[in-house]
Amino acid sequence: MSEPDLEATSSPSPRLRAAGFLSAAIGALLAGGATMLTWIQPTIKDLPPELTPTYLGVDLPDGLVVLGLAVVIVIAVLVSRAGTGARGRRGPAVVVIVASFIVIGVSGAAIVTAASRFEPTVVDDTLAILAPDGATAQQRTDVEKFVEVQVGAGPWLSLAGGVLALGGGIMTLAWASAASSASDPELEPDGSTD
Repeated sequence: MSEPDLEATSSPSPRLRAAGFLSAAIGALLAGGATMLTWIQPTIKDLPPELTPTYLGVDLPDGLVVLGLAVVIVIAVLVSRAGTGARGRRGPAVVVIVASFIVIGVSGAAIVTAASRFEPTVVDDTLAILAPDGATAQQRTDVEKFVEVQVGAGPWLSLAGGVLALGGGIMTLAWASAASSASDPELEPDGSTD
């Protein structure tokens, strides 16, 4: 009987590396691309849609945060792919995981709190369109009664991108940890370093 090749069984899977890379990269692109879509779509009863403002992700602080984090995730994914050594691979993977959690949180907050957070802005912007010289208190009250704020597709896609990037970050971290433990000659048998 021959002994199994320990090197082959302990080396990290190249599929795990590729899956982590693709998942994180696609998730970051999805989250970043979602900022170019509608995040807030208000409707105002008896007003034509062209008089109702629409808010893209890049028009809102939430969308700008997600866009910035998507860029951070893409850079971290590329650095983890090119990194050498344990820190050069695990550090960027942790950055991907943390940034993905923030993308998920910001997108989720935009979905849950859209009506309460953006309704006053929608009213102000609508009145600026309808009465550029200034609105009366009665006009403001009338518009406030008929405003309904709906969440567009943008935050939902951003949330999905964050979840996908999170999965990619976790896979990349698992791969980097396995790669460093399989190939780190400095480790003592008990796992400690000198």
